[in-house]
Amino acid sequence: MNKKEAIKHFLSLKWITDYLSKFFDELCRCGICQSYIECKEEIAFCLSTTGKSKCIKEEKGCLCPGCPVHEKMGFKHVYYCIRGDEKDQLAKKESLKIPVCQNNYQF
Repeated sequence: MNKKEAIKHFLSLKWITDYLSKFFDELCRCGICQSYIECKEEIAFCLSTTGKSKCIKEEKGCLCPGCPVHEKMGFKHVYYCIRGDEKDQLAKKESLKIPVCQNNYQF
């Protein structure tokens, strides 16, 4: 793939992610969540295109598990507005696993 084709490919992906983001914004329940604070930022925090909120800092309740976006995407985590998207939370969970030594003792 040459540079021109790569740019064209990237722009097509950007268009798709923008479209999906707008589609999911319509289904998203972030705006009615107990933890939500209005601060003129994109919602659908579970999507990697949105990311964490710059304003929400306190976990006061979470509607993620019943959200249509959460269900359609098959997500497993919660509090995306504070903890990050599915990939971020999975990576953090993996990094916190306790190593096990060869004789099966945990340290």
